[in-house]
Amino acid sequence: MTPNELKAYVDAAMKHHDTLAVLVLILVPVISIVGSVITAYLKEEGENSATKEDVGVITKQIESSKKITWGGQMVWVASPLRTSKGFHLSKNSKN
Repeated sequence: MTPNELKAYVDAAMKHHDTLAVLVLILVPVISIVGSVITAYLKEEGENSATKEDVGVITKQIESSKKITWGGQMVWVASPLRTSKGFHLSKNSKN
């Protein structure tokens, strides 16, 4: 291998090295930004899903504690929501 051939190989390697460095300098920030945006989106989506489930549970508890008729008299049906708040109602209550 002659010195000129060696110089040509080194120059070609250095040229590719510079291209790779520029590519890395561009891709690393872009990938970081995209990753943080996706992470924030998925976190918000998870919180929305949990809120939707919580609303569903609360709605079911409220629906199960609505007034019903018992022998012509309006009474409350005790539910876990109400009993957990300290209300102890029976079907003979007038609330």
